[in-house]
Amino acid sequence: MQHLTKLQLSFLFVFFAFSTSAFAQSGTIEGTVLEANNENPLPAINVGLKNTTLGAPTDANGEFTIPKVPSGSYTLYISAIGYKKIQRDITIDKGETKNLTINLEKDILGMNEVVVSATRRIESLDEVPASVNILSDKEIGEQITINSNLNDMLAKQVPGFAQSTESGSNWGQNLRGRDYLVLVNGIPQSTPLRAVSRDLQTIDAGSVHRIEVIKGATAIYGNGATGGLINYITNLPQKNGFQSVSQVGSNISLTAPSNSIGYRFSQQLSGRSDKLSYNIKGSFEEKGLFKDASGDIIPTNPQGQGGLSQASVYNIYGQMGYDINPKQRIEAMYNFYSNDQETEYSTIAGSYPNQKATAVKQDPRGKSQGTQGNHNAQLKYTWLDFWNKTSLDATAYLQDYKTVFGFFSGYKNGGQSYLKSQKLGFRLNLESPFTLSENIDGSLIYGLDLLKDETQQKLFDGRIITPAMDMANYAAYAQLKTILYDDWVFKGGARLESINIDVPSYTTVQKKKPSGGFSGGVDIEGGNLKYSAFTYNLGLSYKKYQAFNPFVSISQGFSIADLGRTLRSATKSTTVQSIDPEPIIVQNYEIGINSSFSIFRGSISGFASTSDLGASYQENNNGALVIARSPEIVYGFEVSAHARPISFLEFGATYSFTEGRSDNNDNGNYTDSKDSFLVNNRISPPKFTAYAQFQFTSKLKSKLSLLHSGKRDRFDNPSGAYQNKVNPYSVLDLNSSYQLPFGSFSIGIENLLNENYYPAISQWAGSYFGTGYSKAPGTRINATLKVKL
Repeated sequence: MQHLTKLQLSFLFVFFAFSTSAFAQSGTIEGTVLEANNENPLPAINVGLKNTTLGAPTDANGEFTIPKVPSGSYTLYISAIGYKKIQRDITIDKGETKNLTINLEKDILGMNEVVVSATRRIESLDEVPASVNILSDKEIGEQITINSNLNDMLAKQVPGFAQSTESGSNWGQNLRGRDYLVLVNGIPQSTPLRAVSRDLQTIDAGSVHRIEVIKGATAIYGNGATGGLINYITNLPQKNGFQSVSQVGSNISLTAPSNSIGYRFSQQLSGRSDKLSYNIKGSFEEKGLFKDASGDIIPTNPQGQGGLSQASVYNIYGQMGYDINPKQRIEAMYNFYSNDQETEYSTIAGSYPNQKATAVKQDPRGKSQGTQGNHNAQLKYTWLDFWNKTSLDATAYLQDYKTVFGFFSGYKNGGQSYLKSQKLGFRLNLESPFTLSENIDGSLIYGLDLLKDETQQKLFDGRIITPAMDMANYAAYAQLKTILYDDWVFKGGARLESINIDVPSYTTVQKKKPSGGFSGGVDIEGGNLKYSAFTYNLGLSYKKYQAFNPFVSISQGFSIADLGRTLRSATKSTTVQSIDPEPIIVQNYEIGINSSFSIFRGSISGFASTSDLGASYQENNNGALVIARSPEIVYGFEVSAHARPISFLEFGATYSFTEGRSDNNDNGNYTDSKDSFLVNNRISPPKFTAYAQFQFTSKLKSKLSLLHSGKRDRFDNPSGAYQNKVNPYSVLDLNSSYQLPFGSFSIGIENLLNENYYPAISQWAGSYFGTGYSKAPGTRINATLKVKL
């Protein structure tokens, strides 16, 4: 072994002296985070020092350590989903180890919720300059005991979201008068190349931990989100240990019980060790016949979009995470969902406005319809502080989706179609924090999105409805967040979109014309369609006071308006390049105020969105629905208020109003004689919701919920599709639960007072689709037992 030289000894001495000196100039902050009411340790809580990059999450025992903190004064910041935020001023001296015990209180009214979908990172709602609604695990669980249909949940819980379709489709169920993008953990579920409106029901509600609804045009996730996005988020357990949760439930119509009984079963296994976490869940639901308030059978195929009666719903979900080291983590997720309607009943069309549609026992033509299979898989890698304080997320994903529609006699010789969509995607997301001065800091999020999407709609006999559109989508994006003087939050971002779509040559399907004969059957020469767009967003919020948290924003969204429908509607031989529909860019403006203090939480916002091209459907001379491209404006406002004046009582209400107009002669004026209001499948009636929750004992609670759909009557002489007057209606639901030593027992009653009404979609679409002029379900009761081990 060689002896150390004098130079090497000198170097080691200097290095040791410098390290000792540097260490002596710093200290350590450590401690434990506990839940205030029971002092249980809280894992995965973010603890940090404001205006620095110093921080650490709590471990399974609720403990954290922040080493090498330079001596000085700091503000310690603690935040977590479902708990009130805490800020504490501390001073650390040279060589000091400061030990803290921090108690977090439950955030009962959701005053300090965090959101991940707005910018692809966790941030508190007071730093998001947009309207956001979050359905928590608790709220989803309550709704499942009444109705497991995600369409219904969103309609009842989200202001600005259109009334439920009461069917297997969300066609006409828009968000603030615009389309939205549906995601599962950030994986696109929507099929914008051929918008078939079955994307809300692509995962079982019981596998969803929370739902985030971001309103207003957004380009953060790409094509399709002109009205916002809806992200279904699953989760992994944060606490060490193993848990088994079993649920069994049954429901039945109280107006006519015969053949209406349904049942539901699910089993969940989850756990966490020091580095490994997992969550596995399987569920099955068999739906009975749905009956209206008079006891008559509701059509099994309303609007030709598929119904809820006698559907078999399967879902298999698995997610696993592994901590490679404190800074690196890998996660994998897979979900399979199917909704197969194997009904013995056929729909009997009604006649608007005198005769409702119903169903009789008779085998329907064709194959069973519904979502035959929706496969989602995701692999995610995270590396915190991998270079110069920059963190990295890399995500690869796929979706394989197939859905079947009912038999349609409007095709020549009739036929039944299905849609097949396959997506492969990759996202690279980087976040670099920065500090410009004592009063200015923030972060820059930037990255790349790559997506390949192949979508086609065909008849089972081989005829092509829409050709196999093969899309390659490349996008670069950046999002800047700057916090000024602790209280002002400025955001600005941009996305550069490039889309190439290859369309093969095809022949359109012949369809019956109202006047007799057939349209279609023409040859279309294929080709390549190229689109590019630059979209941006700007926002500013002020968060000094919880009681007064105003925000203002301008944002843009990008969409190719149902390309498949445009291609299939061609009536003469041409080329794809000649059809070439222009994309829609929506400009969204919003101003609002969020407020929370003591027992109250509320918000008010006003919005307007404009687009140079429209996306509404209108009927052409052949009786086909085509997309109208006139400029549009959509505007409205939303108000919400929630309060908990005493420990055993909580209540709240929301009101939302949306309206829209089309500039039919493209002269920049939306109110002259040639212009018109947007039709009802775009603009829903005003909506009022309210609830009151009573905690009778520590184990027994009940919640009464109201949905009131208002009136919309904008067309003096309805002559086109979807222009009928929509009359108001009100529906009450009741949910009660009792905590047991091993779980809980719940009773849910839908349409408590057996209101006999036509839902909004039946009123405005019933004259166009006779099968869709149907009543809503009458009173239905659901009992659920949950067992936790």
